[in-house]
Amino acid sequence: QLIIQGMRVGLYGVLCVLALFSFFSSEYFYNWELNRDFYYSAGFGLVLGIAGFFLPAAWYRRFSVLAATFAVDVVLIGYLVVQHHLNATLLFFCCLLLIMAAGLALGRAGGFAVALIASVGTSASLLMGPELKTLNFFFQLLLSNLGFLMVAFLSGYFADQLRNQGFSLLSLRQMNQLIV
Repeated sequence: QLIIQGMRVGLYGVLCVLALFSFFSSEYFYNWELNRDFYYSAGFGLVLGIAGFFLPAAWYRRFSVLAATFAVDVVLIGYLVVQHHLNATLLFFCCLLLIMAAGLALGRAGGFAVALIASVGTSASLLMGPELKTLNFFFQLLLSNLGFLMVAFLSGYFADQLRNQGFSLLSLRQMNQLIV
């Protein structure tokens, strides 16, 4: 639970630091009011991530609660990147980390669900963006979506393997107890 929540809080922290860095490194006049929605949304995501540390363990085990938090994270990060006009590569990286965390926390099905949400969201936001739609752009879009699905598969696979190893370790401990 701590690792997953730490990843979620870290993502919002990185986005806030990058936004502040762009603010302080700007040569032009910067109005805080123009990006007020960005800071409110980033702060909201950061508060949600920190609040996740205090979730009872029983809530943390519920698939629906975790799936909802990851869905909110994907939507918020997509909104933040589009709202602040940050690099699309940052959006892909953040989504990959969220998919990895979802796969580890929710298994293969959860990882694929978050990957699907991230794929649809990032594809829609990039297709509506101002970039020139060339063959190279669509190739990158296809590769990023395949990357989302591969990360979901791998993180879910590793989570399943860890769970299976945990069960086999538990059965070995039980057998040891019986023998002793």
